[in-house]
Amino acid sequence: MESPKRDDDESHGEAAPAAAASGLQLLLHEMLLRARWEGEEPDLLPDEQLRSNDQLQQDEMLALEAIYGDNIGILSAKDGLQCFQVHVHWEIPDGISISAELSRGDNHDQNSRFFDTFSVQHLAPISLTCLMPPSYPSHRAPYFTLSSQWLDAVKVSSLCLMLDTIWTQHLGQEVIYGWVQWLQSSALSHLGFDDGILIQHPDSMMGPVNVRAVAEIASVESVAQWLISYNEEQCHESFLSGLHDCMICFTEYAASRKCFVLLFDVHIVVLPSHEYQAATTCYAVTVGDRSAMAVARQRIMAIQDGKQQPYVLLGMPGSLLCTVPRGGAEELRALWSPRMQAAQCRP
Repeated sequence: MESPKRDDDESHGEAAPAAAASGLQLLLHEMLLRARWEGEEPDLLPDEQLRSNDQLQQDEMLALEAIYGDNIGILSAKDGLQCFQVHVHWEIPDGISISAELSRGDNHDQNSRFFDTFSVQHLAPISLTCLMPPSYPSHRAPYFTLSSQWLDAVKVSSLCLMLDTIWTQHLGQEVIYGWVQWLQSSALSHLGFDDGILIQHPDSMMGPVNVRAVAEIASVESVAQWLISYNEEQCHESFLSGLHDCMICFTEYAASRKCFVLLFDVHIVVLPSHEYQAATTCYAVTVGDRSAMAVARQRIMAIQDGKQQPYVLLGMPGSLLCTVPRGGAEELRALWSPRMQAAQCRP
């Protein structure tokens, strides 16, 4: 899954994400140099310890790349140090509701604000960027930043402090996998978002901001719209990559298969029924391919209890004319419409 891009980033082209990553990498190197200047980062370690740390770092990187795949990106090495970024996707199997604090018109005072609530199945990830110093993992934790395009800096700072706590519980051990796992499974709960996410104007947020927290909410409105768009894009990708039961041939196919595309060409038209019995309604059912005709006949006859064969409409290939008992209209439509609705996100 690719990292998300905001609409306001698109004008900068493909260079914007690379420039942002480069800026974070520079910030991490500045942290390392500052720690050395202040004596927090050891300048010299025994060669044996350096070799051991280097091997542990290489093993950890291999494991992280195998686990997170496309969600991890290796940044260009500087001074031979490992630097990388992980896009951490939140675990929300049942989806989550989001309440965004919006303003009416251009008035941004407190009295004009209200909350708009919506639900998402996919939440834009948070990015963990790490630099492994030569002293990791024996003496120091990796230098890191946390970046979010929808969380405010105070909340991201709280997550940074929690990663520090996790390191103190695992001194001398590889910790990055533990960091990512905690962010995935426990960060939302840590922020108090068990029952839903609250996004407020920056002036509503008060608290200390950590230098490692990279977050800026330009406007709650733009963040809310971006989260909705991101969710729709991910739902669309999940739909196309998933398997679905075809309501025409009753076979499980991927959404891109022709048989499933055929489903979109089903049309049910109500025809005047004055020439037929008052207890029935006449329908024209059109399918996009003659190969589906036999199945369509069988399904229609099941609704009719086998009392009448559907007729093929002359001059209209792939079309059937049928009557069904009153009250059977919804049953007829139900043969196809649920999948048609599910497929409306297709371009």
